[in-house]
Amino acid sequence: MKGMKYMNIVECYAAFEGDYEHTVLRLSKEERVVKYIRKFAENDTMDKLRQAYREENAENIFLYAHSLKGICDNVGLTKLEEAASGLTECYRNGGPKTDPEPLMACVEKYYRIAVDAIRLLDA
Repeated sequence: MKGMKYMNIVECYAAFEGDYEHTVLRLSKEERVVKYIRKFAENDTMDKLRQAYREENAENIFLYAHSLKGICDNVGLTKLEEAASGLTECYRNGGPKTDPEPLMACVEKYYRIAVDAIRLLDA
């Protein structure tokens, strides 16, 4: 894309406040980090979470928020993992236990920040 400033993987992790060092240790090589963080941007879990939220399906909100939390843990998306964890706990045991709107808004915010940064990874 013309006029876009592309980032390397370390800059990308800094942009979404992720845990690059821990992730590269977990995955053993930077190439794997790049591979899996790009796969994250293509994953449909967030779309499924949005659909469940629109439908007010508490069971699926919990399921997809919990799945998103685990995926984020695996690839070092710390802020998004924390946001997804909050939503997961809100819906644990059938919830919602509190107003889910600010929790979902936080998930959306950190998801967008992460995906926008990932899309700017250099080739």
